[in-house]
Amino acid sequence: MEMGRKTTENNQIVPLTTDGNGLVNYDSIVKQGHRRDVHVFTKPSDLKDKDFADDELTRPDEATEMEVAERTKKQLEAKLHKKVASKPLAAQASAAAKAKYIRYTPANSSPAFNSGANHRIIRMVEMPIDPIEPPKFKHTKVPRGPSSPPVPVMHSPPRKLSKEERDAWRIPPCISNWKNNKGFVIPLDKRLAADGRGLQEPTINDTFAKLSEALYIAERNAREEVSRRNSVRHKLELQKTVEKEEELRNLAIQARMQRAALQKMATQEETEEEREERIEREQLREQRRRERDRDHRLELRAGGNKKSKSTRDGGRDIAEKIALGQVVPKTEEAVFDQRLFNQSQGLDSGFGDEEDYNIYDKRLFGGDRERALYRAPKKEELEAYGEGAAGGIEDILKTSRFKPNKDFSGVDREKAADREGPVQFERDKELQEKEEQEDKLGLDEFFHEVRQKSTSGGAEKR
Repeated sequence: MEMGRKTTENNQIVPLTTDGNGLVNYDSIVKQGHRRDVHVFTKPSDLKDKDFADDELTRPDEATEMEVAERTKKQLEAKLHKKVASKPLAAQASAAAKAKYIRYTPANSSPAFNSGANHRIIRMVEMPIDPIEPPKFKHTKVPRGPSSPPVPVMHSPPRKLSKEERDAWRIPPCISNWKNNKGFVIPLDKRLAADGRGLQEPTINDTFAKLSEALYIAERNAREEVSRRNSVRHKLELQKTVEKEEELRNLAIQARMQRAALQKMATQEETEEEREERIEREQLREQRRRERDRDHRLELRAGGNKKSKSTRDGGRDIAEKIALGQVVPKTEEAVFDQRLFNQSQGLDSGFGDEEDYNIYDKRLFGGDRERALYRAPKKEELEAYGEGAAGGIEDILKTSRFKPNKDFSGVDREKAADREGPVQFERDKELQEKEEQEDKLGLDEFFHEVRQKSTSGGAEKR
């Protein structure tokens, strides 16, 4: 009655399999749906690193390398020969080509056709094919199946990281010291963190601690020595001070004794009048001392140790007062130049034409300097400048600037005549005659001797 029905059913249960040792293969569930050539890592041993022995990791010698290379070469040649021989065209190309001779009789045997030949023999050979020639047809390749799944990596359960662990896992960004194409503002701490300076652990030499300790000990010893020297110096100075005070005290006692002895001798020898005069002098001296003390107390009460202003400025002379600015009255009001007031000239009143040269309305200097200048005589001035300048020049010539107001006694100054020309100097006639009479170079005496010799020589020749 089961006719026409399928005997097989779609069962989802994986069959139970065992390995060679009789152990159940539980990895069949994982390998379900994979190809046979796919290697699936299902054993715990696949998670461990492969343990190689020392002999396996040793480098082979030269003979072993040559043997392996020869064996590899033979295997490659065998595979290549097998692939080439599997192709029939390649096999025919390698074998000797067999030729076939065919007799051919054309249908048209006229002399004008086929050169008049009745029969022809044709040699037919199959053309060899290059085995390296690429295929003329493109075969569609089937996409490759998925590769073997990777080795599973066992991870620990996720846990919350602490701040130290986050800082340890934090990788700072790469910051260049030369380029900043984006123009970002990079803080200095970020730049130093990218430099890797924080990862370096500086090692300090032990000799630095020894050196620091030695310097500290040397400084402490030096301070102790300096303190001892200062204490010794202080004691010596104190001793010298005590000795000096003792010496001064002895000198004072000696002087007091001498003074008492002198006073005693003076009182014994002085008369009644001298005694009264001495008492009067002492009273006057005591009175002046009391006055000085009173003035001193008043000054202290008024302004301390400083002198009062009236007392201090009373003894100053006029030069000191001028230098200190005491004679100049100080006014708090603003001081203005009165010449600037009530002036109607200026830019607001028209000032003047552009062509006029009247910038300065007053002379810079007065006419006092003209009196000190040399002026020509009246006649020449009149000829040169006209009659207008005669009055001023005459006033200048009349002034006697170098004549004293009160003359010396016994001096008769005659009024000099007015000059009509420039100053002329005359030579003293008496002095000129005297110089002419004097013979400075002795020429007259020399000529006189020559004349005498010439006269005496002429007389002898005669």
